[in-house]
Amino acid sequence: MVYVRLKIYLLGLILLITTVLFPREFIPKEQGNEINKSIYHHDIDSLKMLLKQTDKKEEKIEILFKILESKYINNINSEEEIKQLEKELNNKVYTSQNARADYLIGNYLKINGAGNESMERYYRAYQYYTNTNNIKEKARLCLALAENLRAFAELDKALEFLYIAKSLWNDPDDRLTAEINDRFSAVFFESGLVPNGNPLRDSCLVYGERSLEYSIKHQDHSLILSTGNILGSLEKNKRNFKKSLEYFNLALRSAEISKRLADKALLYTNIARLYEKQNLHKKALETALIGYNLAKQTNVKIYILMSSQVVYEYYKELRDFEKALYYHEIYQEYRDIIYMEEKNRQINLTATKYELEKINKENELQKIKISKQNQRLVILWSTIIFAFILVFIFFYSLIKTKKLNIEIREEHRKVLQLEKIKSVYAMAITANHELNQPLTVMKGNIEMLEMSLENLTEKQKKYLNKINISYEKLLSILQKYRESNPMHFEIYAEDEVMVIFDDDQKGIEEQKNNE
Repeated sequence: MVYVRLKIYLLGLILLITTVLFPREFIPKEQGNEINKSIYHHDIDSLKMLLKQTDKKEEKIEILFKILESKYINNINSEEEIKQLEKELNNKVYTSQNARADYLIGNYLKINGAGNESMERYYRAYQYYTNTNNIKEKARLCLALAENLRAFAELDKALEFLYIAKSLWNDPDDRLTAEINDRFSAVFFESGLVPNGNPLRDSCLVYGERSLEYSIKHQDHSLILSTGNILGSLEKNKRNFKKSLEYFNLALRSAEISKRLADKALLYTNIARLYEKQNLHKKALETALIGYNLAKQTNVKIYILMSSQVVYEYYKELRDFEKALYYHEIYQEYRDIIYMEEKNRQINLTATKYELEKINKENELQKIKISKQNQRLVILWSTIIFAFILVFIFFYSLIKTKKLNIEIREEHRKVLQLEKIKSVYAMAITANHELNQPLTVMKGNIEMLEMSLENLTEKQKKYLNKINISYEKLLSILQKYRESNPMHFEIYAEDEVMVIFDDDQKGIEEQKNNE
């Protein structure tokens, strides 16, 4: 962890060195209003000029995409470009351009409070990228959905989408991964505003440092200001004021380089809160006024609400009740505006839901008419299919019956074979019982004969040996009968069948092979 932080500080040294060499004094309220807006609109004006000069549809769409991306940075009204873009993309087929347009328009709707419409846009684009198996863009849309849910304080659902995005795309050297880490840091920060040592706060720091390391390495100022703002707020809550100010200054410098007035407004408001915690009330008021003026320029209502509340509270502490009342009225005005926008959003959502239900009912009626028109055709096809099934069942049953008959005959043959084998085994047991006793007597007499004869000739010994071999063979045959060895039947004569033990058959074949 210490190594990662050290690496971040070393990478950020280049950005901070300018701030150190050229310190920026905070501008009072009157000077804040004099910021020249033209530098923030120069690129957009150039793009609009190009848009007028081209007649090609594809070029127009790409230019409109760039205008929307540029305007989104500082929340500049984009309704005209959105209408023009939707007119250009009025295709019957949903393409990658439609998906990109839904993503950009969804971003604009999100920061202007139209969260439900924004979600619809995101979901539509997400479905397209799912169908086309574009993993990276799916991850980007999950990130957008998570950020939308975070804006409405649905942090648990936001985390679910962030984990999906992380599972889809986790390349450590890619900007999208750094964005996902940045949003993880934001959600964990907002979920863990509790004392030190909380796991959520630790997760906020880990993900934030990952994002900041990438953004500083690649000089990605939009990410630097986002992550720097989160980590600065985290350190502020931990009362590490020096480190908090370092993060805020790093983010502020990036906001100036990337010309993001709205983010500067938020940063100045956060820095004002930081000074407030250090009891630097004069600096806090000056900084809060800068944040308020920047918020007014960009017309981001939530930032105006936040900054006017801070300014109102400071003037109240200073007992300057006239100014406190002025900013309190602004605070109340924008709080009511945001409240009414939320109410209107709910009303519009209800109206839209009603219209959708009406359209669905009309579609149902149309479906009923079509269903009645095609009823006869359906009945005809149903009859044909039913007849085909009956024929199929008939032939299938016929084939199955034949197969069963064959199997029954085979089983009957096996039963008869088994009965024969049982009979053979019964006879073998009987023969074994009947022959065993006379063979025992014969063996004893042979042994007595051998003992009674002296000086046997070779010829006599040979005959006795043959008798012993025959005796042993008879015993082995009887042993075979007792062990119930496998057997089969072969034709011996015209009307006679002979039993062949499988072991005997195997021995005969081996003997033939040896010969």
